[in-house]
Amino acid sequence: MTRSRTWIGPFAWLVAVAALTIALGFCEMLVHPLAAHGYPAKVTRWEPTIRAAAHFYRLSAADTRWAVTNGLHIIYGESRGNTNTGHINGCFGLMQFGIGWTHHTTLAGIHYADFRRSGRGSVYRFVKALHIGGRAAIRRAWAATL
Repeated sequence: MTRSRTWIGPFAWLVAVAALTIALGFCEMLVHPLAAHGYPAKVTRWEPTIRAAAHFYRLSAADTRWAVTNGLHIIYGESRGNTNTGHINGCFGLMQFGIGWTHHTTLAGIHYADFRRSGRGSVYRFVKALHIGGRAAIRRAWAATL
């Protein structure tokens, strides 16, 4: 009887420490779900804009959560939150949209609003693509990042 109690004591402490560690990590995720991902402030500052765009396009709560989680992941992966990031292949901006995403052309062929130069414009275009094409369209467009 004594032998089993001496073995259970250290085991119980180990289980208690593990449970406490898990509980604290879970509490941190409840306070801010993105804190566990460790994105820098330059990336997480776009979360309210993603939420505002999701509200504008009337996304469901589940799609809004998906847009926030994956939008921040895309922003981190593509530009680290820098709106002036460009690439030799013509992709530009916060989420590295290519020239094919710019649909703002007049009859004369003049681009009058290149949303890629605006972080807010990029976020709204991302959420619009989610609204129109669904999650599959986003996964296709950012296959290398997601």
